[in-house]
Amino acid sequence: MHLKLHGPLTTEQLAALGSIAMESAYLEDLVDMLIGEIAKLSDAQFRALLPGAMLAAKLDILHDLAILKLKSKTKIEKFGLIIAKLKHLNSQRTIAIHGQWQSLERISFAELAQGASFKLGNAEATHVRGKKQPSKLHASKLHDIADGISEYRDQLFHFCLQSWIRPAAIRSVRKSLPKSR
Repeated sequence: MHLKLHGPLTTEQLAALGSIAMESAYLEDLVDMLIGEIAKLSDAQFRALLPGAMLAAKLDILHDLAILKLKSKTKIEKFGLIIAKLKHLNSQRTIAIHGQWQSLERISFAELAQGASFKLGNAEATHVRGKKQPSKLHASKLHDIADGISEYRDQLFHFCLQSWIRPAAIRSVRKSLPKSR
């Protein structure tokens, strides 16, 4: 008798895990671009300053740079809320991607050998970082994390577009126009 051992996640949950990875990559690309734009760094300068920096550190750097650039207290607060939400989602991403996934249903090897199976999807990831308490994440949260990263990445992009990218482009065009008499 040949037994096939499956992981504890459903096909849909595995797809959501893949979405988390891709949405996070898109977010990191945007954060890199925004840091470079605010700090006026070339790609080479950016890579020299932040080689191998993790997304959480980059979000902190972006936040600190934006605070220096933003003038309005309301905009600073709104930006801070977007970054805080992205940092929380990133910590959830870390558990989902780097955690050890296990079924919450307990079945012994003897039961598996006799043909028993466990229900897929009722699982959680456990991630331990250093000497901290283990962080846990239930598989039912995977879709929400992927959707949240996508939603708040879009909010970050539109906030930055409205707050400094579009105004800077308008100023640049105005400077290049000939002065009227």
